[in-house]
Amino acid sequence: MNGSLAARLAIEKMYDLFFPRICLHCDEILSGKRSLFCECCTEGLCLIDANHRCPFCFQEIERSCPNCKDHPYQVRIAAALENHGAGGALFREACKYPELHKSLSSFIVLQMMALKFPMPDIVLSLPSGIWSHFFSEYQMGRSLANEVAKILSAPFEDVIRRKSLQMPGEGEDLFVWKKKIDISDKVVLIVSDKLEVERLRLLCQRIGEGCPKEIFAISFLD
Repeated sequence: MNGSLAARLAIEKMYDLFFPRICLHCDEILSGKRSLFCECCTEGLCLIDANHRCPFCFQEIERSCPNCKDHPYQVRIAAALENHGAGGALFREACKYPELHKSLSSFIVLQMMALKFPMPDIVLSLPSGIWSHFFSEYQMGRSLANEVAKILSAPFEDVIRRKSLQMPGEGEDLFVWKKKIDISDKVVLIVSDKLEVERLRLLCQRIGEGCPKEIFAISFLD
C-alpha cells in the first residue's frame, strides 16, 4: 500500500469516527458507506398496499369512499410510498440531491406494475406554477415525470402550465395548454411528487379535452 492511499484511508477512518453516517430516518449509525437507511428503516421502504385504498383518491378506506362515489370526474390515482417514515425521509433528501430522483422514479414504476397500470403513450407532470423557478422542491415533480418516462421508454411532454400565480395550496389551480399535442385515443400518465387529489382532478379535466383513451395519475408520496 503506497503512502497516499494509506493516508487517505486513515483520513476516512478519522472522518467516520468524528462524523459517522446516520440513518436518514432514525439517526442510527450506519455501517455501510453507501447506505442511506439502517436495515430496519430500509425494510420500511415498501410499496403501499392498494387493497384498502380508494382507486380514485387513494385514501385509506374500508368499503367505499364517500368523496369519490358520486364525483363527476373519476380517474385512477395512486402513490408509491407513505409520507411518514423512511419514504418521507428519502423524499426530503431527494429535495437536496437531484441524483436521487432516479431512485424515487423506480419506486413509482414498481407501484405502477403492482397496480397493473397500462403502459403510457405519453407522460406529463403536475405543473407547480411560478414557484418552481425559485424553489428546487417544486421542480421535483417534473424531474420525476421525466425519469419515469425514460424508464418506460415513453415521451415526456411539458405542454401544460398553471395559470394561477397563487402559492401552492391557496385557492383553485387552473391549467392551460402551453402547446397543443395530439393525445386522442392515447394513454396519458401524470406523475407528481406528492399526492394532491384536487389538483390532479383539475388537471385531468383539462387533459380530457384532448379525448385521451385513459388517464392515470401516480405520485411518489401519498
